[in-house]
Parts: sequence; C-alpha cells; structure tokens
Amino acid sequence: MKLRNLLVETDEEMKVKKEVSLATKMKEFYGVIARYERDGKIHKDDKQKIETLKDFITDMVKQEARRNED
Repeated sequence: MKLRNLLVETDEEMKVKKEVSLATKMKEFYGVIARYERDGKIHKDDKQKIETLKDFITDMVKQEARRNED
C-alpha cells in the first residue's frame, strides 16, 4: 500500500463535494484506510505506521471539532 493510493482514492470521493473542511477530508481519509484494512491491502510491515496515522487523524479531527465548538 502506498500513501499516494490513499490520497488518490480520497480525492476521488471528495470531487462530489464543493467545499470540504479539513476534518471532513481526514474522516474520508480514515475511511479509506479502514476499507484497505478490511480488504487486506495493507502489508503486515505497514501496520504500525497505519496505526500511527489513524491516531494522528483521530486527534486532528477531535481538535477541529473542539475549535468549532468554541
């Protein structure tokens, strides 16, 4: 799995929407990662990197939500 593949697939899904917030983009990105995990497209050696990326995305989305509440 290459990060570029994730970005391309996420961009394809985002073309339908006109204005997209960073949080929305990250949620879509997370969804693509989850689908890749289900489909077995993530190599075993990449598991730790993917978990770190997922944690980063989750934290980023939470911070964005907190900012919007204020």
